[in-house]
Amino acid sequence: MTDETTLPAYVERGGEQTFAPPWAATGVLLRTFFVLTDEAALQRQCDRYLNAPTGGKTDYRPVLPIALLAFAELTHLQSTSEPDRNRGWVSERDVAFWFLTMSVRKELGIDVAQSLSFFQPYFFVDQPQALCTGREAVGFPKELSDIELSGPLDRPGRLSVTTNVSPIFDPSVRIAPREIVTVTPVATASATPAPPAQHDSLAGVLREAWSALQADGQSIPIPSLKLLFDLAGEILKAEMPCVFLKQFRDPRDGSRACYQALVEQPIRTTAFRRGGLLPGRYDLSLAAYPSHPIAADMGITPERCKSLLGVWMDFDFTMETGNVVWEARR
Repeated sequence: MTDETTLPAYVERGGEQTFAPPWAATGVLLRTFFVLTDEAALQRQCDRYLNAPTGGKTDYRPVLPIALLAFAELTHLQSTSEPDRNRGWVSERDVAFWFLTMSVRKELGIDVAQSLSFFQPYFFVDQPQALCTGREAVGFPKELSDIELSGPLDRPGRLSVTTNVSPIFDPSVRIAPREIVTVTPVATASATPAPPAQHDSLAGVLREAWSALQADGQSIPIPSLKLLFDLAGEILKAEMPCVFLKQFRDPRDGSRACYQALVEQPIRTTAFRRGGLLPGRYDLSLAAYPSHPIAADMGITPERCKSLLGVWMDFDFTMETGNVVWEARR
């Protein structure tokens, strides 16, 4: 692993659009939906992005066959490092698919879980500085997109993502913006349901959401007790570890990477104001384009897009500095 003290100094330039970590976000308004997936599809994502690049030196596996589809508004996002803190702050909307992974190692022929972390195969953002910073500094797979967030935080209306896609793979086709993710409330003939209870802790929100998922009769396999204790410990610490594939194309051969790294970086909740279940249920629509095979990649069938359970939260977080767990250089 590279000794950071031997690295060259980053050369700042006029018009810089990347900002050094850590980053603090305040006024984070989050709507998250739970989507059942195919665990084999999630394993293929782990293998493609987290295991194959290292030549098998790492072994990341999905913990649950559930993806989190998160729509977020970050009211105030800013680097906390000097001098980047003095550059000011931005607002951001982003949408991402997340799923929980565990890193496994072999000990005497036995699989032993090392750590838990969230991975995001798809990430859409409407802010250029957030896009550049996320991709360059950490490895977020961010795409510049138009994001629609309608309705109040605890009773959202239509939510959508529009981004540039390749309608087909052909040299003559022009890349064009298309709506690819849409979430809408399920219409009911009955009266508007009473709002669910609010919670003043992340643990309270997740506990009620898990109970609601089980009450739906979903056959969700329960992880081992050790994994549950580890996950509970991370929640109590108000930390959400994340793992990223950071890479840059080689200038001579664009099919190769002149730099690749796996980066683990925690998101720490610094304030939690309120949150709870979303009333009613929501339907998800995923457009299928060759450039964005989201449903196929995540193992999301049309049946799994119906009547989704959701939660909402209002909180602040800091994305801390990261740790390079593996890297390859030219």
